[in-house]
Amino acid sequence: MYSVNITFTLVLLGGSIMDKPIIFFSHSSKDKEVLIKLKELIDERTGRAIDIFLSSDGQSIPLGRNWVKSVEDALLKASIMFVFISPNSYTSNWLNFEAGHVYSRGIQVVPVGILGLDLNHINPPLSLLQGFNCDKANSLDNIIAIINQYCKTTFKADFTEEEFNKIFNNARVISSILAISFLKINLKIIQPPEEDNLLIKTIEEQLKISGINFIYSGGTNPIHSNGLELSYTLPNRRVSIRVDKLVAGIYLPVFQELLVKKVLEPEDAQVIFATGFSLAIGYLRQSALLKDTDVQMKEGEEFMFQGIYFRINQFSASGYEGKYYIRMDIIFHDNFISNDWLEHLIQIFVNTHVIEVVEDN
Repeated sequence: MYSVNITFTLVLLGGSIMDKPIIFFSHSSKDKEVLIKLKELIDERTGRAIDIFLSSDGQSIPLGRNWVKSVEDALLKASIMFVFISPNSYTSNWLNFEAGHVYSRGIQVVPVGILGLDLNHINPPLSLLQGFNCDKANSLDNIIAIINQYCKTTFKADFTEEEFNKIFNNARVISSILAISFLKINLKIIQPPEEDNLLIKTIEEQLKISGINFIYSGGTNPIHSNGLELSYTLPNRRVSIRVDKLVAGIYLPVFQELLVKKVLEPEDAQVIFATGFSLAIGYLRQSALLKDTDVQMKEGEEFMFQGIYFRINQFSASGYEGKYYIRMDIIFHDNFISNDWLEHLIQIFVNTHVIEVVEDN
């Protein structure tokens, strides 16, 4: 199953009814909740004296309106565009398309790095534009300053750390967890034993079809690519995959195709959240914190989320005295290769304090 990363748009447009200034904020759909909170804060700070078009908030595009047409109209009327770039969106071609469309009309385009994304690490064309990283309260002041500059307004730019944290704190924790975690997936070989010699060739062909460069080294760990390690053992007829979460969205669709082709089938999986975070210990406390969420309790001290059964525990980290890592064991999974469920689940863990940041002494 392929996951489609739709990009939504926040727009502040010029020349609308009552001639309110309007500006365009482009962002990934995965950062929707953060941008909705930012929109609300700017609305409050400006007394709604500007129009903010946010296609993911249910207000900028009323129910029944054509989404594509509304975004196209917004692009045509944009006075300024802020492009919010996060670990979720730094490879998005759609952001480049939106920015290029507006820039070609001579409108100011301002890249903004959020959720730990440093603009020094992005590629052209957006890296060629003047922007800033939104990593503390006074960086929010830049947004107001730019609005004042281009819209001839005089809004106060004095955001507090409390206001900044209200918008970004949980989102930064979630982004950090996703960035340092990795997945370990075990797959059963289901093709006939006499065809085992074709297995690696089949996997290699699927990687090539997907345009992925890799190294074949033979032995029990034959295939390596950036952020990917694949091991293959015949005695227990298993393929094991270790993939860094940063590139999981690239590799997992490859193995989804192998499942569809009935070459492999899922067996079990783990998500390792590494160190730097603490877990609410014990099934009783975890279930209490998750009480009013979409995570359901199951027998055997298991949980279920979107059809996936799992347990989550905290373990000592070898070589790191006093440090722990969090491991989620996936017991049953019919759609675990889809990338979105994990991000949604981690959002629930962070929002309910099942997982929290460990403060360094």
